[in-house]
Amino acid sequence: MQKLFNVWSALMAQLALAPAERDEKAMAQQLKEAKQFMESDEGKGLAGLPSRLAQLQKQIDDQAEASRKWQKMGLQIGADSVLTPRGRTERLEMLKDGRGFLSDKTAERFASLVLYRVAALRPGGMDMLSLRVREMAEGVIKDNQMGREKADFTPGTGTGSYLFADEFRPEIIRNVEAAGVLFPKCMRVPMPVPTVKLLRETTGFQAYWTSPATQPTHSAPVLAYVTLSAEKLFGLIYLANEYFRGATLADVGQWVSSGLAWYLSDMLDDALVNGDGSSTYGGITGFLQSSNFSTVAPVDDHDTLTEITAGDYDLAQAGLTKDYAMREAENIMSLSVLMTLKAIRTSSGYPALYNSSDTPGIPPNLNGFPIAVCQKMPAASACTTSAKYAAFGSLRRSHAVGMVHDLQFDVDASVGFLTDQTACRAILEGDIQEVDTSALVIPITHS
Repeated sequence: MQKLFNVWSALMAQLALAPAERDEKAMAQQLKEAKQFMESDEGKGLAGLPSRLAQLQKQIDDQAEASRKWQKMGLQIGADSVLTPRGRTERLEMLKDGRGFLSDKTAERFASLVLYRVAALRPGGMDMLSLRVREMAEGVIKDNQMGREKADFTPGTGTGSYLFADEFRPEIIRNVEAAGVLFPKCMRVPMPVPTVKLLRETTGFQAYWTSPATQPTHSAPVLAYVTLSAEKLFGLIYLANEYFRGATLADVGQWVSSGLAWYLSDMLDDALVNGDGSSTYGGITGFLQSSNFSTVAPVDDHDTLTEITAGDYDLAQAGLTKDYAMREAENIMSLSVLMTLKAIRTSSGYPALYNSSDTPGIPPNLNGFPIAVCQKMPAASACTTSAKYAAFGSLRRSHAVGMVHDLQFDVDASVGFLTDQTACRAILEGDIQEVDTSALVIPITHS
């Protein structure tokens, strides 16, 4: 009995740790020892413990499965249980070179499956495939159990989710994460199901000074839920069939996969900034369209961006009152707006806001805060009366991005028959929701 107690205590201690700090091998061994005890004569006489042990086993298995899903999405779990994308800088450099896969071998396998599907849609198309391409594609189908787990899969009629084999999906999703400018800065929420509820506070914790032997004042935080409901982000491109005939398999795979990443990430950034809640943006309301974030106008009658002064922007930044948001706040704006603010000078002729920073390790900044340039933000020419021209704060605190770990990919040769093209489409499911509306402020021009 003492042995079971020791094993049980060790398991509880492991579960109390953050996911990144748990020793999965040790937990597996402890569970094994607990099961061996339960199968002994002494263990069989302990009523209720077998069912409790089974529940514990299921809990650990569920957590392990969730960790595997997060890893497939290119996420890692930090010591504070925050999910962060892995290797974004390296993957972004890869995408800049037009490569969507780390390995040319993976790109070849991906391209072989695309070509296999294109050929299957054309009468006699399969006969035009080389033996190497056909064998490689059939190997991908077999390796990913696309014919066994999904019995209705056929190359000519299977849906996109069947075509997009599991071995390719994680890398494409990580590419989308890396290519984004703004949405990767938001809180990351894995979505194992299409609808996920995220706990948030509407009234936070409070603390009070109190005298000795005096009952302290208590606080009552008010909590609410943010619901992430996955919507489909649809990308459709046409490829001239010459690419499929003349290029190498690796070239086709790298080009298509990297192109999808740029396209889908661009659409996610656009929804985060400009979404109006309509179906055009998957029901997402961007922070420039939202009425929930505070706007800060200049004191003087500066109703165009060229009239904005350094004092006006100082006032806008001062509108962010939450210290936790200030710790990781950024200036978010388009390049033309940045250049306009950069041109503001002091009476001595020095930049009033912009610091080019010749100090190693310190990037250019506005008033000491980093700059995130995104062309989905308004251009300077559009910033007239009452215009929102920038944002300042922490996207990690203000917004949550959920992405279903599934990505559909399909091809169709019939729609571009007259122009000798093949249509490739990608469907990504996800959602973006506001979490903390006090973590972001929006500077505006005067009305």
